[in-house]
Amino acid sequence: MRFVICLMVVLLPALSCKKKIENVKEDLLINLIVSSQWAVATYTEGTTDVTDNFSPYRFQFKKDFTVDAINNGTVEATGTWNGEIATKTIVSNFPNPNPILVRLNGTWLVKDSGLDYVKSIQTINGNACFLHLVKK
Repeated sequence: MRFVICLMVVLLPALSCKKKIENVKEDLLINLIVSSQWAVATYTEGTTDVTDNFSPYRFQFKKDFTVDAINNGTVEATGTWNGEIATKTIVSNFPNPNPILVRLNGTWLVKDSGLDYVKSIQTINGNACFLHLVKK
């Protein structure tokens, strides 16, 4: 019994510390995401490049997990976003979007990222879609 109590005394602070480290990582990632606007550098659906459709747009992610689609300086739509570090996914949703923004809805698997870019993929209607976002 004493062994179990000693083990709990040792492990509980370690688990708490691990959770704090995960929270710090998450906070840093969120701050990186919301610190500036993002633009679509590349968007392909299968072999079709539709990047030009996104040229007037910038995206402002916010700490409350909303995202504004800004079309030529004006907020056109507000959606939601959420990221999951463990699964390397980002979920985005623009309710009642136009045909351009609807392409951003869904769960994106992050394949590569840095301080100023994210490359992700998802399958939509049987087409592999590739999204490359860059900070502006």
